[in-house]
Amino acid sequence: MTSRPVQLAVISIAGYGLALLTNLLLSNMLGTELFGDYQVAFALLSLLASLSLSGTDMVASRYLPTMRKTVNLEGIRAYCAWNRSRIRFGFSIILAVYAVFLAIALATHLADYKRFEEYHLAFHSIWIAPIAALSLLTDRYLVASGYPRTGSILGSLALHLVLLFCVAAAVYGLRLSVSSSSVMIGILVVSFVFLGLLHAVIFRTVEPEIYGAWWTPARGASAEHHRAWSRTSNRMLIMRVNSLMLWHLDLFIVEIASPNEAATSLYAAVLLVVRIMQLIPTTISFMIRPLCGAAADDRSQCPKLQKAINESNAVVLGACSLLLAGMLIGGHFILNAFGPGFSEATTALAMVAAGAFIEALTRQSLVILQTMGHEQVATRISTVSLVIVLGGGFIATYLFSYNGMAAVTGLVLAGKGLISYAFARRRLPEIRPLSVI
Repeated sequence: MTSRPVQLAVISIAGYGLALLTNLLLSNMLGTELFGDYQVAFALLSLLASLSLSGTDMVASRYLPTMRKTVNLEGIRAYCAWNRSRIRFGFSIILAVYAVFLAIALATHLADYKRFEEYHLAFHSIWIAPIAALSLLTDRYLVASGYPRTGSILGSLALHLVLLFCVAAAVYGLRLSVSSSSVMIGILVVSFVFLGLLHAVIFRTVEPEIYGAWWTPARGASAEHHRAWSRTSNRMLIMRVNSLMLWHLDLFIVEIASPNEAATSLYAAVLLVVRIMQLIPTTISFMIRPLCGAAADDRSQCPKLQKAINESNAVVLGACSLLLAGMLIGGHFILNAFGPGFSEATTALAMVAAGAFIEALTRQSLVILQTMGHEQVATRISTVSLVIVLGGGFIATYLFSYNGMAAVTGLVLAGKGLISYAFARRRLPEIRPLSVI
């Protein structure tokens, strides 16, 4: 228990480093004109992948640990059958939406109104979302089964290592131009297909019972269980989408509302730098999610949960304090590595980093609310935060470009974290979400 938070943090940092290296390579090749388009497309891909899972990736941490602990194989099979039906529905919706957009795009291409290859890369990333979603779901199953390090390695290290390899192979091996949308689509497809196969092999090796249950027909759970799973899944889906939108909606708003054509690329670089403050507490929270699920069913498990929270908070506080200092002091040099012109976003980096620091310190409060029976409270907090970003973001971006959006994002992140802490202390007084001792 003592070493696991540190190990998870190291995995997050290593995965982030690979992601940053990949994006530094792309930003220097694409420049401020095209780098933002790629980031918008990847953000949409991440959002749709989570959306297509219908919240089942997060529900696994709530129910699977108890089933696995009690060796309830029939219950696991019933849960997996329910999970399959949920993601089939989500995948069908995503692919149906893409089919409609594809028909419109082909029609405009044939009518010589707009060529198919001229559409934004984000349009082409829609159909890749179900492929990416399967890897995300496997990561969550591994975490729920007691393998947080394996899930984190696959979800961060493996993902970005494969992306980096594919980008390098396309540019330096095949001499292809990443400014071509077809090349970027090919890179994403190859990467996520390979990741899906890797996930399947590892999941089958480390957790054969649950892997077998996924493919085994089940008699089905009771209507009461289905209602409970579906109710929790719907709440988790809203919270997951809200969380992702809080980190991606601002980028979409800058793309739409800013009169500065380079603003999206500059703001995307800011988000990439600050992202590590989100990754560390998110990855470490995978360790406490199963413990939260156990404590929700049996409050005698709260001391064990509190110990994990203390250890997690100590790692987050130490790591994020160093990161914040580095961003405030060396922001100009960090952004300059993205290429000419990116260092203009130094002020925006400081504002977003300050808000992300407070949000990172209070992240466990939201996780505790989500996984201990107070999903509705967490959903309301995230929804209000999202509405504020949406309402204030367009105005601030129109008036002050990406700097206005950075100010709104920083304030919302800080406010969301502090409010989550207040509600967690009120609803669950036996848990101390900010404790490090």
